[in-house]
Amino acid sequence: LAELGPDGAELSSASSTGPPPPPPPVHLDAAAIHRLYLGTDLLHRVLPNLTVVQDWQPYKLLPSNMDVLLKKDIDWVVDDEEAPSVASLCTFPIRVPIGDDWYYLNIDMFGKDLSQVRRQYLAHLRRHTAGLRGSVMCQLFLEPALWAPMVELCRSVLRVELVKEYTDQCVVESDVV
Repeated sequence: LAELGPDGAELSSASSTGPPPPPPPVHLDAAAIHRLYLGTDLLHRVLPNLTVVQDWQPYKLLPSNMDVLLKKDIDWVVDDEEAPSVASLCTFPIRVPIGDDWYYLNIDMFGKDLSQVRRQYLAHLRRHTAGLRGSVMCQLFLEPALWAPMVELCRSVLRVELVKEYTDQCVVESDVV
């Protein structure tokens, strides 16, 4: 990861004459999470059905649900606090008992901007795997249209093994009146 730029391009092939790169992804604290997710409608066009899906669990945008999510060990990221087009949640590394020094990350991506999804994915990997020794399994959930290019990033650039093909995450519950 160290030899890659923020979008996954190799640093040696990055042109210094091109436009400046966009700012890095923004890690949110609890106050910013409450403001963005509950206090504004900025994420309404990013979140499916106004629902945060974290590790297969759907959470409607309600204060009580945000309280539950904020108690979990999750890293919250957006591309831009003022006009987010992509938001993501990543668990901190969890040790898994499938062998010596195995860890698991769950990353849930919301939004359709491939370049921002790539940037946030790589930022999460850098932040959460830098100090680990061993192997990391990462389960990534994202828009179906982004699956193929993200698989290409993982295989060709990161040189990681794909263990499982795409699986849909669908919110199948709704409010009953």
